[in-house]
Amino acid sequence: MRGLALLCIALVACGGSPSGDDDDGVDASVPPALSSDEVATACVLFGSCMGDGINDCYTDAMPFWSNAEARCVLAAGASCTAIRACFGMTVVADPSCTGRMITCDGNNLVNCGDGARSTISCPDASPLLRVGTGATCVPTSTGALCADASCSAAASGCNGSIAESCVTDKGVQLSLDCADYAQSCVNGGCTAAGGGGACAVASPHCDGAAIVRCSGGVELRTDCTVLAVGSSCYGGDRDAPEPYCGFGAACLPTKGAETCSGTSVTFCNAGATATVDCAALGFSSCISGHCF
Repeated sequence: MRGLALLCIALVACGGSPSGDDDDGVDASVPPALSSDEVATACVLFGSCMGDGINDCYTDAMPFWSNAEARCVLAAGASCTAIRACFGMTVVADPSCTGRMITCDGNNLVNCGDGARSTISCPDASPLLRVGTGATCVPTSTGALCADASCSAAASGCNGSIAESCVTDKGVQLSLDCADYAQSCVNGGCTAAGGGGACAVASPHCDGAAIVRCSGGVELRTDCTVLAVGSSCYGGDRDAPEPYCGFGAACLPTKGAETCSGTSVTFCNAGATATVDCAALGFSSCISGHCF
């Protein structure tokens, strides 16, 4: 899902710290963490409609979506159109999209290729779509991005709970309201408690129940307990290089390892094997480990 997910530049580590208003701007209105069953359903829905599959949801989506976005997915059910709308995205078939091109259409970011046209509304865009959360579309040397504006000088900082950063290799100014993820802005990055200090580049890893990443020289932490009730951090090692918020390690959320049996799909639900009936969710079939 790397082409679709994860805006984790210096300003983003979407996830959470315990909700509740505090002096750092954390918003008490952040929706509650998901249960294990809700996590399974959300990842089946998301992985079937977006990204690289159900298992991939646990490493490349769940640690980076907000609880509000996750609950939007649950409410959308089997409607892929509604699920994409949770993240500010629409997709339509377009036979004229034969080559890959990313351009701006007003405030919309348009990705044309492989016979499909995806449109991201920049004012509504989710960091999960590897775009900024600015209200406009900004052309860059490699295409376009949703961002606040163009910029050239490396800089990052906090404006209350809002993390702001100039991504110099793209030439765009990005911002994110950390409070939407039950996090605080520290040194220009969104982080759960204990993060925000200086760090050297290192592989993502676990520290207790938190996923820890180093981005832009700032340590960013995602508290798994805020995303899923009873979860902790697993992986970040040789067996599972990408850490995930899960409930164990009896299985690994390996991309492409999902299987179908009739209308049911079997996958690794954050470290525990699970089977979900696609038909019960409103889909008509299971094909190649996806609900359709």
